[in-house]
Amino acid sequence: MMSRASSSGTSFSRQSSVAGASEIELTDLVRYPKGEYDIILVVDNREVHSSADRALIQRELEDQEGIALEIRPLTVGDYLWIARAKKTGACRHLPDIVLDYVVERKRMDDLCASIRDGRYREQHSRIHGTGFTNVFYVVEGNDPDAVSRLGENIVSSALSRIQIHNGFHLKRMPSFEATLRLLRQITCALQTALGDVHAIPDSVVGHKGFAKVKKNLHSRFPQLHLALTFDAYDVVSNKSATLVVGEIYLRMLRTLRGISADKAITIARRYHTPRQLIDALESAGNDDGGKVLSDLLVEGSCRKLGPVIGKRVADFWTSTTFS
Repeated sequence: MMSRASSSGTSFSRQSSVAGASEIELTDLVRYPKGEYDIILVVDNREVHSSADRALIQRELEDQEGIALEIRPLTVGDYLWIARAKKTGACRHLPDIVLDYVVERKRMDDLCASIRDGRYREQHSRIHGTGFTNVFYVVEGNDPDAVSRLGENIVSSALSRIQIHNGFHLKRMPSFEATLRLLRQITCALQTALGDVHAIPDSVVGHKGFAKVKKNLHSRFPQLHLALTFDAYDVVSNKSATLVVGEIYLRMLRTLRGISADKAITIARRYHTPRQLIDALESAGNDDGGKVLSDLLVEGSCRKLGPVIGKRVADFWTSTTFS
């Protein structure tokens, strides 16, 4: 098992200013013929917390099935698969490409925490932004206490949303070992069934709204397995580039002392945009701005925001000068 990738080639880019998928021809795509590449399972380095984790992953995947593994930082997903051109093949000069399959893994307690602090929506938005069409969302184990604290209805709704709204393949797994077996099955299936793979030029990947571009390509060339270079994957999945207004709004709220994730979500659900919040505070006037927020019930509890937090938020969002 390697701790980081050793790229077999350099990044490629077609010398054309492609405006979108409608202008791409089949000849613009870079073909990796079946038999000319190896499939490698890439593990996010944050999934390996200890030498015991590393040993378990290696035993379940590399030792038992001979699956090629690499550990490196991933900007989206916890596990994905790359195609690497064989060193002696005709494509040996081409770079690693990311296949259209990704796994996001969550323990039940982590899923509950991500719903509470807003990471749940942010992560889903970033997955969609990369254009992945085969997304496996693994939820491991069960944590009755975490589910109870958040609310069973909220968790059930989130699990349904993963499948229905996001279109992900939800997999409930009893343990990490079971998740590794799933990874083994997917890897073996890809090695058996995947044929030629066509990589999208980097010039297209940098195009704003890449997910829509890729969807258009899928509709035009439905028989093709599409991929993108690892460098391009890093670009389109970059966290700071995919934040939406609501996520930035939550982060702005949380910069204030005393504003936890729960309290920020409480404010954002009552006032959906910064403009709505500012208008409400200004309408109440300088002295009563804090009262607009103080009686709001904190998400997932019976506590109120309170006058201290209410005044702090009001002062920050309505002040014209800062000291």
